[in-house]
Amino acid sequence: MSYTIDKESELELSRVGIYKDVIPIDISIQKLFGGEIKGDFWEYQIFNNIPKISPIKFDRKRTYTGSSRGKLKSEVVTLKSSPITYSLHSLKRYRERSYREIDFDSFHHVDEEWLNELSERIPLYFGEENTAVIRQDILFPFGDGGFLGQHGVIDHPTQDRTERYITLYRKGKVSRITEVNGSFLLPNFTTRTYVNRDQFTWFQEQSFTQYHNGDIDGALTTLKENPLNTQYSITSKTLH
Repeated sequence: MSYTIDKESELELSRVGIYKDVIPIDISIQKLFGGEIKGDFWEYQIFNNIPKISPIKFDRKRTYTGSSRGKLKSEVVTLKSSPITYSLHSLKRYRERSYREIDFDSFHHVDEEWLNELSERIPLYFGEENTAVIRQDILFPFGDGGFLGQHGVIDHPTQDRTERYITLYRKGKVSRITEVNGSFLLPNFTTRTYVNRDQFTWFQEQSFTQYHNGDIDGALTTLKENPLNTQYSITSKTLH
């Protein structure tokens, strides 16, 4: 499937202040080796018919020969993924409700320890066995409010979410090496919407306060024991 960016997504991205450096997930490596990626970017994909983006940090180091002409010897590009994927709708709500611009670094560097705890402590499903639904109301504190969404896992080729792509230049020949260690299921969070603190339910406010006071156990227990109603959960599934 081709993840070309449709006109509607382009319009939504422009409305939240993202005008460039958005690359469809299925051609990002192609563009990388083609020299078209030169800095941080957003990786675009459509999942369950919902357009989403994830921030990717970019770093490049080059080495040259010691000759007077200083020919390029090698190039190492490092891509660092974020554990959070943002729906375009949630970014729209963030801009509308927080009145803040989207800062790439803030959206890339999130509390990964909180995500790890969510994955370990809060079940993905809630409800009776035959009518269980995926929780879409999990609070991920962010700024003066929080994103609501679901946690899960994502298959990643490295355990530290870092991929390295090496290009070697030897006697007119170019060779490429991709450093991956295998396949790892890593915690991931997908946002559905964003709410300000003044829009919190009582238990979201309690969990938010516990989180910022360092009471992670209390914050998780509050969320676990108080799921929102099923209108915030999109997938029904019979558990086996």
